[in-house]
Amino acid sequence: MVLTLITITLLWFLLALAVTKRWMLMRIENPKVHPTFRVIV
Repeated sequence: MVLTLITITLLWFLLALAVTKRWMLMRIENPKVHPTFRVIV
């Protein structure tokens, strides 16, 4: 049970990391992507 929770947490962490990387790349390509994105960051 504990192992399953750890696995799920790791998967979520990797997913969040991948999304953050994608957002960073998009932001570098064009800085004026979204006015809301600047609020989030």
